[in-house]
Amino acid sequence: MIYENSVEFGLAEVVEVYNKTYKWIPADASSKLDRSTTDDLFSISVRSYNEEEQQPFVARPANSNIKQIPLIGEHVLVFRSINQESTTDKKRGQWYYFPAISLQSGINNNSLPGIARNRGDDVNPIPQDIAEKPLGQEFDEQVISPLQPFEGDVLIEGRWGNSIRLGSTGKNDSERYTKIPNYSGANSTDPIIILSNGQLNKKNKEFVVESFEDDQASLYLTSTQQISDNGIQLDFNKHTAVSEFNTSQLIGSADRIILNSKSDSVILNSSNRISLIANEGVRIGSDNASEPMILGDKLESVLTKILDIIQAGGINSAGKTIPTRIADIQTLRATINEIRSTKHFLDT
Repeated sequence: MIYENSVEFGLAEVVEVYNKTYKWIPADASSKLDRSTTDDLFSISVRSYNEEEQQPFVARPANSNIKQIPLIGEHVLVFRSINQESTTDKKRGQWYYFPAISLQSGINNNSLPGIARNRGDDVNPIPQDIAEKPLGQEFDEQVISPLQPFEGDVLIEGRWGNSIRLGSTGKNDSERYTKIPNYSGANSTDPIIILSNGQLNKKNKEFVVESFEDDQASLYLTSTQQISDNGIQLDFNKHTAVSEFNTSQLIGSADRIILNSKSDSVILNSSNRISLIANEGVRIGSDNASEPMILGDKLESVLTKILDIIQAGGINSAGKTIPTRIADIQTLRATINEIRSTKHFLDT
C-alpha cells in the first residue's frame, strides 16, 4: 500500500539493464505490446539489500530531465512512490532511483558487484562470474581523471572525460588546490563557464584542469578572466592578446570548426573589426575557389600608369599627335582611389 504522507526508501544494486531502457517500442502487432514502452524508458533492474526482497525489481529514474542511467554493479538509493496509473482513490506503487552512489569516487564508473546477495552468502567471496560481469553490453571501463574543484564551483562531469564547469575566477592558491586553473582575474566572484571534451587523464584519479593545449575541444565563456593557456599563436598587433584581455570573451578550440546555417544567413557582426587569419589563405564562395583577389593599392597604381600613358597621347602613322580627352582622363584619375575600401583589407 502507498501512504500519502510517507515514502519507502532503500539501497539496491543494479543487476541488469532493463530490456526497455534504451529503446522505445511502439504498441502494435509486431511488438505484441498493448502499450508503448514510453513509461519504461531509462528503467533499470535492481536487487535490494534487504534479504527479504531478493528478487530483482524495476526502478525508474527519479528525474526525467537530468538522467544518469547506472551501470551493472553500481548502487543506487531507491524509493517507492506512486506511478502514472494512480488516482485520487487508488494509489499504485512504483520504485524510482537516484543517480549511482559514488562508492569508488570514480568518474567513469562506481561498480561494486555482488553486494546485494543473501546474508548467508556474505561470508563467502563474491563469485568470479559476478565480480567479472560486464558493466554493460557496450561499456568499456576507462581511467578518467576528475576535474579539480574550486570553492563554489558547480561541476558536471561525464563518464568519458567531458565536463561543464560553472565557476568563478577563484584563487590561484597552490597550497590549497592540487591544480590551479588556466584563467585568472582581479575579482574572485566574476563568473566563467567552460565546456570541455577529451581531457588528458592522469593515473590514480589525479585531478586535472581544463586546458586548451591538452583538451581535444573546448569552449570558454568568460566575464573578466584572462586565459593563459590558450594555445593561440597569433600576431595581436591590432588586438589585445587573449592572455591579456580582461573583459568577456567566447573562446573555442578544436582541430576543426564548422559553423553551418541550415535555412538562413551566417552573420558575423563586430563593433571593431573582424580578422580572418589562415596559413593557406582564405577561400570565399567555395572551398575550390581559384580566382585570385585583387589588391587595391596595386590595382590603383596600374590604372594610374595607364591613364598617364593615355594622357600623354600617341603618334599616328602620318606622324601626327593623336589628341586625348584630357577632361575625361582627369575625372577618371580623381575617382581611382574610390576603388579602395577604407575598412576592409587583404594581406599581400
